[in-house]
Amino acid sequence: MLLLPAILLMACESNPVGGDNDISFSNRQISGQVRFDSALAPEQVFVWLEGFDVATRTDKDGRFQLTLPPPTAQGASGGISGAFRLYYYVANYTLESTEVFTRDGLFVFDTDDIDAEGRVRQTILLFERVKVSTSVQPFRVSKSAITVTAGKSDFNLAIDITLQTPRDTVIVFFPEGDGTNMRPLLFKETATNEVTVLNALVTVPVESFTDTVTTAQDITRLEINLLPDDLLLGQYEIIPFMLINDLPLPKGLRQRLSLTSIEATESYLDIPFIRFGRDRTFSVAQ
Repeated sequence: MLLLPAILLMACESNPVGGDNDISFSNRQISGQVRFDSALAPEQVFVWLEGFDVATRTDKDGRFQLTLPPPTAQGASGGISGAFRLYYYVANYTLESTEVFTRDGLFVFDTDDIDAEGRVRQTILLFERVKVSTSVQPFRVSKSAITVTAGKSDFNLAIDITLQTPRDTVIVFFPEGDGTNMRPLLFKETATNEVTVLNALVTVPVESFTDTVTTAQDITRLEINLLPDDLLLGQYEIIPFMLINDLPLPKGLRQRLSLTSIEATESYLDIPFIRFGRDRTFSVAQ
């Protein structure tokens, strides 16, 4: 009978997911690295842990650290135990995940996906699903050069949005607009990060709020009849308002990034998205 406590203690300390090493409870933090399938810097990838709803973002090298709240703050009964998925999300890239285990509110180390130091064993590789490029013409306007007659100006800003997939097809959704032929554009001032939203006219009429993107270039021309008071002086990055909505994302992840009720506001920029275009900035001078 004296052997029973020792046997129970050994059972509690053995690794529940296999392997000969003991479980380490030394840290509430795990780390890892994310890469893209290109030379782009994997910065601002959203890393989210289900079950705990804790998240972080990668740095310019794709590295991240994610920390659990103290076990006493995880619930009325204390630390959470179980198997969970750690997700890596960028809107126009593939969604990947890693399996992690927790016990009494702490990460279990030395598992299939997490090494003995709390690092994700494999570098996470995300593949581009849709390439989004933006170009604008002209690149600059002086407010004093705009003439307004009967509520309309003599200056039209043209924006080309180019969508293309490297493989397969992807459904892109344009969530909001004053009719299917009007689409919001976000103008982010590069010095202050303040956002102004302007509606743009789709020059070639469309019949749907969705677009099926293929390996062929899909170019949409938008135009804005710009008034002198529409934008303050400054330089702006022009950001198209869209959602790639054909991946089965976890409900908690959608809620965390407000993907269930997306609006053309500054919060839209919290959604990680890789955009291209050398000519996607527009300057307003006096």
